[in-house]
Amino acid sequence: MLDMDEASEVIAAAGRFTRAVDAVNGTVSRAVDSFVTDRGAASALDRALTARTDWIRATFGKAVADSDRRAESLYQHAAHVVNTVEAADARGAAELPRAGTG
Repeated sequence: MLDMDEASEVIAAAGRFTRAVDAVNGTVSRAVDSFVTDRGAASALDRALTARTDWIRATFGKAVADSDRRAESLYQHAAHVVNTVEAADARGAAELPRAGTG
């Protein structure tokens, strides 16, 4: 058998990583949500500021959404790989007692 951490420990570590990413993303989202401009302002400078603020909010919003998807995907992938390796290790261990018996 392979000398490796327990599957539950590896999956738990991946979960902690995912939750940490979620926490950072939440902080970023709250900061970006606070970027507001006076929508009633009519000067060219005000409109330019509003457009730039909207761009910042959209850009960071997309980045947070992408980060959330990547973190969740990483967690799912880690769980799948760990379970696959654990199953292969168990199958290999089951074969060892029969090796050389023929």
